[in-house]
Amino acid sequence: MKKKEALALAKKNSTEGLISSDSATFKATLDESTGFLKAPVTLARTGVQDYWGYELGLVDRALDKIGVFRSPDEVFSPDAVASFENMIVTDDHPSEPVTTDNVKELQMGQVSGMAKDQGVLTGAMVITDKTLIKKIQDGKVEVSVGYGHDLKPEVGEYQGAKYEFIQTDIRGNHLAVVQAGRCGPACKITTDDEGGTPMIITIDGIEYDVSDKQLAQAVTKLMASHDAEKNAFAEKLEKSKEDKEEAEKAKDKAEAEKEVVSKDVLSDDQLNELVTKRAKLIADATLVIGDNMPDCGCPNKVMAAVVDHVFPDISLDGKSVDYVTATYDMAIAKASKAKKSMDNLGKDFTKDKAGAEVTRDSARDKYMASIGLEV
Repeated sequence: MKKKEALALAKKNSTEGLISSDSATFKATLDESTGFLKAPVTLARTGVQDYWGYELGLVDRALDKIGVFRSPDEVFSPDAVASFENMIVTDDHPSEPVTTDNVKELQMGQVSGMAKDQGVLTGAMVITDKTLIKKIQDGKVEVSVGYGHDLKPEVGEYQGAKYEFIQTDIRGNHLAVVQAGRCGPACKITTDDEGGTPMIITIDGIEYDVSDKQLAQAVTKLMASHDAEKNAFAEKLEKSKEDKEEAEKAKDKAEAEKEVVSKDVLSDDQLNELVTKRAKLIADATLVIGDNMPDCGCPNKVMAAVVDHVFPDISLDGKSVDYVTATYDMAIAKASKAKKSMDNLGKDFTKDKAGAEVTRDSARDKYMASIGLEV
């Protein structure tokens, strides 16, 4: 921790007067009727504990390790024990003490049943929040008490451990379920606070007895830090893999679109053929349906209009393109044949029996002669 950060924490702790005790693991059971999680917990112990200066609110010694003595008289005093009774359970330590202003937001459960068990204060914890219960089931199984106290300078030694301060007027504020000391399912830390019993660190299924508690905590934090770095690297690697896959997908999409566009581009010969066919379609259809050409000029609709005009009894609904085209060709053929017949008939009416050309004037003259009038 940088000095600037340590000083900031020291100032904050000196104002709030709250610190946290060492973490301890617990074993939990699930109540099938309520879904609540219940567990016995160790909340406080007597003896000397080492704290960083910033944890104690000592601004001038923020980065010093300092021994602090908690006597049995203080830990098990009626007022101290009463302050732990019905203490609020939180998910990690909150940034401020638990009060009536924030308890609804922070409360995940409660602690009760305070009892003295040799050198420790124990209780029963119940977790009522579903999200925190899930975290505990996933391995978040350590607790840490947040409590207030008065810190008095006093140099001494207790059971071989030296201290510079003593804690008095200990008052519990909350019990936090914390992640500290957890390194995945193969690495956990357990405590047995009966005096100076060694801590046990389990790594990859092998248990190691560590008589130096501070060393055990340091090793645990180091493994947690290493695990965090490993997870961060794994996340970065996964993100890089996802980015690469997205880039490849974008490339494939661009190439596919390019291929589609290239297929849609017609050559000059293809374009000329298409224009010629369209022009012939419009010309042939105009001779049959005249001004009744569909507004859109769509080939299929033009052919359908021609068929409907020539063969009104034929329905093209649901028919294939080939069927429509074939029927259209028959309609055009029939219409063309009928037009040719009309043209020939028209030519017959423009000549007399002798084959001479009949004009308006010749027809008039012939009529006048037939009624006995001079032309």
